[in-house]
Amino acid sequence: NLIKNPRITFVYEPLNTIQEKVFLHITLASSSIFEFSSMGVPSYLYFFNEKIDDIYFNEFKYPLKRKLNLKSKLDSYMNSEEKYIKDSNEVFNWYWMHHDQLLKEDVYRIFKH
Repeated sequence: NLIKNPRITFVYEPLNTIQEKVFLHITLASSSIFEFSSMGVPSYLYFFNEKIDDIYFNEFKYPLKRKLNLKSKLDSYMNSEEKYIKDSNEVFNWYWMHHDQLLKEDVYRIFKH
């Protein structure tokens, strides 16, 4: 049982106090995916819901599709540092690419008026 694994910790502290300790962000459906992505931490959407999946994977284009169950995802990261680094870079780049685009749109809108 994954929940009883001694290497898994449930944390209820502010993100900025735990960011260096987090290996994988697991969520039901939370905007914290964006914050963790900005730090290069992959997220796993644990709960399957078509509407949530559509938002994150189709609208926001979150790069890490749910191809594996959670245990398989953890195993893949534990067995392959390269896989983890690749996914970490993907979510980091995804976040900052969209962040920059929104920032440009906001700056343009502000100066337009």
